[in-house]
Amino acid sequence: MVISELRALNFRNYAELQVTLSPSFNLLVGQNGQGKTNLAEAFYFLCNLASFRTHQASRLIAQGEAVAWLQGTFVREG
Repeated sequence: MVISELRALNFRNYAELQVTLSPSFNLLVGQNGQGKTNLAEAFYFLCNLASFRTHQASRLIAQGEAVAWLQGTFVREG
């Protein structure tokens, strides 16, 4: 199974995010503090319904916001 698209609202440092992914290879590049780990955490959360960084789901919500959501589009190969 492959994630083809990720959408997020008020997740960690992302106020709003929409990412379309290649089915073969994707590379996250950026300076420190830009959200690469937060993006990886969003993928992990969609696949496992848990964070690899915290056990408190409320810590995933952007500071000052009441709710956050993630949406992923999964494609099953074959």
